[in-house]
Amino acid sequence: MGFYATRWVEAADEEEAFHKAVMLLREAPELAGVPKGCGADIVSEEITRLPAGQVPPQREGLTFFRMATSSA
Repeated sequence: MGFYATRWVEAADEEEAFHKAVMLLREAPELAGVPKGCGADIVSEEITRLPAGQVPPQREGLTFFRMATSSA
């Protein structure tokens, strides 16, 4: 399974934003059952900078999807 997640963070640059978002995901109760060291990857698909005052209300959650299986 894979998932998409939107997280809002305040950061100086994209690298810091990615690391802060990863920390939030690691604390997410929905992901508590994922064993450490299982080979799961977290990648950012999009990071968008917003002007101050234009951040929408906090909405957190995960959207899961079935990933294609490898024949290898």
